Amino acid sequence: MYYAPYEKKFPRHQTLLLQLWDKLSIPHKLKKQVFGPIIPVIGIDVDPNAMTLTLAPQKRIDLCDALYSWAIKPIGKSKCHYRLKDWQQMAGWVIWALNVFLLLCPCLNTFYSKMSGSHIPTHRIWVNNSVREDLIWAARHIESSSGVHILQAASWDLDTADLVAYCDACPEGMGFWYPLAEHGIPPSIIQPLGRWSSATFLIYIRKSPALIQALLYSDRHASKTTSTASPRAGRSVSPG
Repeated sequence: MYYAPYEKKFPRHQTLLLQLWDKLSIPHKLKKQVFGPIIPVIGIDVDPNAMTLTLAPQKRIDLCDALYSWAIKPIGKSKCHYRLKDWQQMAGWVIWALNVFLLLCPCLNTFYSKMSGSHIPTHRIWVNNSVREDLIWAARHIESSSGVHILQAASWDLDTADLVAYCDACPEGMGFWYPLAEHGIPPSIIQPLGRWSSATFLIYIRKSPALIQALLYSDRHASKTTSTASPRAGRSVSPG
């Protein structure tokens, strides 16, 4: 549908929205009116059909090249160092990438500890072996990762799962339960994963270990692809 102020065609509903904004005197810019099968959001490619978040190939290459350049060991007895503002820039770059590569968080542990106590932007900070190893690990993870697939947007019926596990957590502990006796697991057995006297642990934090333990347990008792189901959400999630 043609939108005269921008002299350009947009999807019908997007054009109607722009016309509504004009009537309400809400400002907008042409460069912000993006549309298509893949939409860039803060530099990240969002595919609403495949429900994925990915980096464009060139952006992935640029980030990995920067990580590897920091991890290069100097020749001879020379040492590698960067200004504090360079460290902050690299940390911000990695934090931005966390939107797509969620498992990169550990690579910043030693990175931030090296920056602590420094406040002068031009102050030089040495790169040690721990930082190099973490950055190499991050770069290799980026090269092998396909991005984020929003599994919560997809669901599977329980009758299509090869194996079903119910996982839950509470302030007293967490556990999982396999109700399928045909897999050789008694239907009434609950596998306790532990108890804590403190109630300050958030339930959310305990959900992930419970799911991991359920998958590890299923790997020892079944050779088929495992699916897990949340008792509250009523959906199954594939570990792939």
